[in-house]
Amino acid sequence: MKWSIEIISPILTKIFNRFADLGVYPDSLKVAKVTALYKKGDVTNADNYRPISVLTQINKIFEKIIHKRLVAFIDNHNILPYNQFGFRKKHSASHGITHLNEQVVKNLEAKYQRFYLLT
Repeated sequence: MKWSIEIISPILTKIFNRFADLGVYPDSLKVAKVTALYKKGDVTNADNYRPISVLTQINKIFEKIIHKRLVAFIDNHNILPYNQFGFRKKHSASHGITHLNEQVVKNLEAKYQRFYLLT
């Protein structure tokens, strides 16, 4: 697919934009190779496996386009709160821990200040 990107890119752009405009993704393109991945335990127990879906290249491209559009929309309209740290660019679990730590320290200091004002 990479060697033909210059040829198929304009065509895929029109098709994907049409899908997005209509809000519909054709069932015929909803194709994935599903494989059972063993987790742990008894290998004969089906509950010890989880399905992994491997998408086609077309599906991966469309998924990336939709993801970028959604993230841009969410960021441009400030839909997620400031303290939503997971699954966001330039945010990590350590940011959440730092924010929590700052809030705890701030509240403890405020509590001590109130206590000393009362005594």
